[in-house]
Amino acid sequence: MLATARWMYRSALAREESRRMHRRDDFPDQDVEKRHYVTTGGLDDVWTSVRPHAIGAAE
Repeated sequence: MLATARWMYRSALAREESRRMHRRDDFPDQDVEKRHYVTTGGLDDVWTSVRPHAIGAAE
């Protein structure tokens, strides 16, 4: 459970916008240009990376 909490925390910090349930006071608006997937992993050294979203593919 600790690993999942770390991944969620780091993923939330990596996203610089607000979307649905994920709200950030420092980035209150949704930005269509930043539409991407955040991938995370690692145990002691947690990492994040972004992967582009194929707009229109699954909407």
